[in-house]
Amino acid sequence: MQIRPLHITLAAIAAAIIIGSLGYLIVYGDGGWRELDAKQRELADIKDENQQIENENIRIYRKIDRLKNDPEYIENTARQELKLIGEDEIVFTIKQSE
Repeated sequence: MQIRPLHITLAAIAAAIIIGSLGYLIVYGDGGWRELDAKQRELADIKDENQQIENENIRIYRKIDRLKNDPEYIENTARQELKLIGEDEIVFTIKQSE
């Protein structure tokens, strides 16, 4: 076993410290792998939310289209939401005795 000179040993230790520090910065530093992973998860959540909003927009667009173009749908909606009745219909109200 050969004894190394002191400057080679110090250079090896310094190189190990520098490499270790750089590795730490790559993983935990600003813009490191951990931050990248967090950003990727955040992006996935935002994409899921966008998909839900897009699906809701499609549902609303279809409802608007039916309200503009489907007389039966308009009539059904008016009956349910506005409690309207047709021209030839008679409404019976039954009161329950106490």
